[in-house]
Amino acid sequence: MDFNSFLGGKSAAKVYFERAAIAFDVATKEETTDFLRAHCLAFCIHACNSLLEVLSKNRSNDEAFSELPHRQIIPLLRNMDIHGHPLMEATPERYIKVLISPPEKSVSITAEGMGGATIQLDEPRLKIKKFGKKSNSTKVTFAKVVYYSCRDGQHIIHDQTNNYNITLVDLLFGFLQSAQEYLRDEPEFND
Repeated sequence: MDFNSFLGGKSAAKVYFERAAIAFDVATKEETTDFLRAHCLAFCIHACNSLLEVLSKNRSNDEAFSELPHRQIIPLLRNMDIHGHPLMEATPERYIKVLISPPEKSVSITAEGMGGATIQLDEPRLKIKKFGKKSNSTKVTFAKVVYYSCRDGQHIIHDQTNNYNITLVDLLFGFLQSAQEYLRDEPEFND
C-alpha cells in the first residue's frame, strides 16, 4: 500500500512542516489562550521532532542538516512531553522551574574523599557548586535533561549542551525558519 497517496502526494517532511507551522501560528496569536498555547506549542514540538526524524533518515551526514538549530533539544522536549511530563501552561502569574531527567539517564555526582556538589535550579541556568578538600575532582554530569522555567507568560528553555537560554517560541521559530530554508531545494516540498 502506498501511504504517500493518503498524504495527497505530499512528502512526509512537508506534512510535518505544515503541522508544525500551523500549530506555531495558532500558538503565537495574541488572542490564543494560555491553555491552547501550551497545547499548540507541544504539538509543534512533536511535529518538529517528526520532521527531524524524517530528515535524519537520508540526510544525517548532510552538513546543512547538522546546522539546523536546536535539533538536539527538540527530541528532549518531545520525550519530556510524551513521557509523563507534559508542557505546562505559561501564564503571567506562574513562575516555576522544572528539571526533568529520565530515571535511567539521570544527574550524576561523583566525588573523591571529602568532595561534593550541590545543584541549584536558578535563572538563567543551573548553578553547580563544588565544595570540599577535593572539590576539583568532583564531577557533575547531566545526561539528556530538560531544564525550563515558566516566567512572564513564557517558557524559557535552558539548552544544557550549548549553555544558553531561549524562549520556546524563539527556539521553534528558529528551527522552523531554518527547516524551511533547508527544505526549499526539495522538489516534493515545493509542490
